[in-house]
Amino acid sequence: MKEDRLTQSDQPEHPQNAPISVPGAEGKYIGLRRYLVYLENSLDTGTEWVVFEPNNETTWTKVRDCIGGFLTNQWRAGALKGTRPEEAYFVHCDQTTMTQNDLDNGRLVCVVGVAPVKPAEFEIFRIAKWTSDHK
Repeated sequence: MKEDRLTQSDQPEHPQNAPISVPGAEGKYIGLRRYLVYLENSLDTGTEWVVFEPNNETTWTKVRDCIGGFLTNQWRAGALKGTRPEEAYFVHCDQTTMTQNDLDNGRLVCVVGVAPVKPAEFEIFRIAKWTSDHK
């Protein structure tokens, strides 16, 4: 994506676009928690277009590129730790993140890990979206 900041949509919240869970974020660091909420909302909103796409390798590549571009901008801005993007985050969206049931029912699942500068440990996001193949 060309934008550094993904914006909130005016669309109403749908069950298939339920908030992303952030395991391990106990809120010890208020600034970190706010940043994780920002990332959560940005990734959720920035992938809403998936609902119009088939659940296939082409879409998975687009999702990885979209999220990767956004997180690269976050890394360049100094929000993520690492000397290279590969040290700052990862994005997995392929057959390893989805069950056969997910694939059959048009459910795309993406796993994203980020290493914020503080407290310097990876936080994992799991994003699930319905695709046009949803039954």
